[in-house]
Amino acid sequence: MKQRLSYVILVAGFVGLLLNATSFAEDDGHDHEAAIPHVVLSADQEKLARNLENEFIAPCCWHQPISAHDSQIARTMRAEVRQMIAQGMTAEQIRQHYIAQYGERIMAVPHGGGFNHFAWIIPSVAGAFGVVIAGHLLRTWRRKQSGDEAKTPESGEDAQRFAKVDEQLRKWTD
Repeated sequence: MKQRLSYVILVAGFVGLLLNATSFAEDDGHDHEAAIPHVVLSADQEKLARNLENEFIAPCCWHQPISAHDSQIARTMRAEVRQMIAQGMTAEQIRQHYIAQYGERIMAVPHGGGFNHFAWIIPSVAGAFGVVIAGHLLRTWRRKQSGDEAKTPESGEDAQRFAKVDEQLRKWTD
């Protein structure tokens, strides 16, 4: 009984450590519960804010842009974006702010430059290479097909063979 109780306590302690570790992993050092004042933007500024909201991935789960995500951090980031726009920051400055805070992973689409060009170039090159290979294979297969048709027996020697086969078949059927 004592051994079972110590086992239960050990498992409970382990589960508690795991839960605590995951809460630290999600903590980015910002108080997302703090109230950010609502900012009224002009139509152009609002359009910029919505475009930027589609560019950033919610850092709580890294699956959806903050424009569609309904977590506290996504709501806070949407308010921060509007506040930064109201303060006169450009879209690039706002992007750099979040990249500095969370890394390139915050961007829904890789930002141009450096290694990120490969994210756009490699699929295009691979697709073009695949089309070239497929075209080459199709031409090769068609040549083989047309080559097989050209080998149909029409020469005099083949005609003699067919005549012998026909003659033997007639003998067997009679």
